[in-house]
Amino acid sequence: MATMSASSRLRVLLAIGMSAALFTSTGAAQSPRQDRPRAQNRPVELAVFPELILLPEQVPILLQLPPTDFAPPVQAQDPVTTPASAQPADQAPPVEQAQPQEQIRRSKLIRDRGTTPPSEQTMPSETVRFVETSEPTPIPPQIVTWGSTDFPLPDPDILPKDHPAMGSYYGKAIQVCPAGVAPSACANGQPATALLMTPTLTGDGLFVADDSFTLLPPPFGPHATAHGTWNPTSSTDFTAEYVFLTRTFPPLEGTISGVRARWVAKVLDANTLVGWVNAYFLGPVPVTWTPLADDEFPAFPTQGLPFVTSPVGFIKDPAQCLGAGCPQVFKFTLKRITR
Repeated sequence: MATMSASSRLRVLLAIGMSAALFTSTGAAQSPRQDRPRAQNRPVELAVFPELILLPEQVPILLQLPPTDFAPPVQAQDPVTTPASAQPADQAPPVEQAQPQEQIRRSKLIRDRGTTPPSEQTMPSETVRFVETSEPTPIPPQIVTWGSTDFPLPDPDILPKDHPAMGSYYGKAIQVCPAGVAPSACANGQPATALLMTPTLTGDGLFVADDSFTLLPPPFGPHATAHGTWNPTSSTDFTAEYVFLTRTFPPLEGTISGVRARWVAKVLDANTLVGWVNAYFLGPVPVTWTPLADDEFPAFPTQGLPFVTSPVGFIKDPAQCLGAGCPQVFKFTLKRITR
């Protein structure tokens, strides 16, 4: 370069400077391209941030696979379907499981004692006592019949509402005297009697009646309304049982007497009934006051047993029963009360 002219050296230096500048700019432009691959790897390193741990649910990370020992979370079992073997041996059974066993134990204990469980009782659970009166309790009078016929049994296949006897009636009854006995001494030395009556036979088997003795003085009246039941015995026949209260005769203070009567009757036509009556005149029943505690009720009077005790048999001929305890026999004819 020493032999070069000044202009030539200037051109050479200028070319060298431009070449250097060109190489410098090229290196600077290549530096970003060399760093770019490293910048692309940074998101992989920073993919997991501490904030992601606080999220309530897992956030899947791109290209991240679960570990090989991954297992799904164990779901909590329903306590109702939990097997009994999973329960600790020293833990008491739940109340739901213990209750049936307790009920069985209590039911067995109650039945062993001969009592009724409270849920099955139809009366108060308190102890009930029946208190007798201070008066002596005589032997209840017996209703005795001789030479009687069988009292017909009800027919269970015929309901009262389907029987032609159902209805209300008006009619007359006449006392039947034994053969050879004067009407003036028909029964127990008393004159024969007759009466008018208005019985009603309901469709559910109830019997209600009044008669003309209700308005007459002793010995046969006055008395209260008759109450009882009636039952079909065939498509035309039926029976009835009823009682009513009377005054005691001869009068006995503090007592009430009564009559137990029964029918054997039949339907003669659509509006007519005929039949027989047995009337048992019952003895006096004392009506006295007795103090009672809260758990006490009056005892049923033994003298009143004939009111609720059915007689034996039935008598159509009064000559078949002569003596004490025999019923008075009546025959009647009734007509239906119609519109």
